[in-house]
Amino acid sequence: MRDHSGSESWAAVFIVGFLVILLLLIVGGAIGLGMWQRTVITQRAVAVARMEAEQQRAVAEQALAEVRAQAEMKVESTSDLPSNTEDAAAIEALLAAQQSAWNRGDIDGFMETYWQSEQLTFSSGGSTTRSWQSTLERYKNKYSTPEAMGKLNFSDIEVQVLAPEAAMVLGRWALDGKSAGNFTLVLRKFPSGWLIVHDHTSVDENSAPEE
Repeated sequence: MRDHSGSESWAAVFIVGFLVILLLLIVGGAIGLGMWQRTVITQRAVAVARMEAEQQRAVAEQALAEVRAQAEMKVESTSDLPSNTEDAAAIEALLAAQQSAWNRGDIDGFMETYWQSEQLTFSSGGSTTRSWQSTLERYKNKYSTPEAMGKLNFSDIEVQVLAPEAAMVLGRWALDGKSAGNFTLVLRKFPSGWLIVHDHTSVDENSAPEE
């Protein structure tokens, strides 16, 4: 009887030990599986983050390449345009032709330097005349004879080419030493050449008023 009881005790101990070991294995396996799953998830997140970073870098590099290409195209396109010096010389020639036409009493020739359009504007004396035809009539009404026109002289000319097809001119005018003032011209380059699209003329305070 004592021998049989001892065998049962050892069997019980063995079973308990086996169950404990099995439980530890199950718990350990569960913990290990959880850690492995977290590791896999972390690795996937890192891989996705790296992929997104690579994509963003590729997009940024492509955008930078496009900007550089556009800048190079702009430089190439502007290199074929006439230089500012040539444009300035052409505008100065226009002013010389304008002065010459006025001094020979040729208002029609003088007006050839203006844009023949309804959008032409001429501002002077606090008012603005619109259209080429109205500006021509204004000049002819104020200066009906060569004697009334007198001799015109331009000075202090400053030509500023603002763009391939736009320029501004600052300068002074004087008429027979009696009246004088400043003028600002806005010019536009047409296929036929530069033309005045806006003229703003002022008279000095100590100068004789325009007739």
